[in-house]
Amino acid sequence: MRQTTRYSILLTAALIAFFLVASMMDSSSGQLIINLVALLPFPLVMYTMLRRLANEDESFTVRGGIGTGEAVARRAAVLFSLFTLLYGQFFIEARQPIWIMAMGGIGTLITTWLIGFVFAALCAWVVARGRAGGKGEAATQGVE
Repeated sequence: MRQTTRYSILLTAALIAFFLVASMMDSSSGQLIINLVALLPFPLVMYTMLRRLANEDESFTVRGGIGTGEAVARRAAVLFSLFTLLYGQFFIEARQPIWIMAMGGIGTLITTWLIGFVFAALCAWVVARGRAGGKGEAATQGVE
């Protein structure tokens, strides 16, 4: 199993866990805080993965990190949207027409991928900057 597949499964599992915890919490305790906490798996998994990749690969670049992070986010988005579709259909008993369920699944897919892509870009930039000692992008050649 490739590393990106492992991290995709890890990100999906974390998203599902945070989704289930957030759905069980009382909505009067502050929905904004619950929603922000639900985003926590993205930077944790992305930063850990990209930091490990940067330590293993001397030619790590921000562009390569973004590509790897996007691939992980894409797979996790597909798996998470399938989970939410099944969760909505069987556990909430949201007996809606199939087109409404499909729109919800597509919305979850796009939103999860987009958030994952943004966090992948931010984490790749942070990791590359950390490798360069805070002097800029690690892939910059000739700039001292």
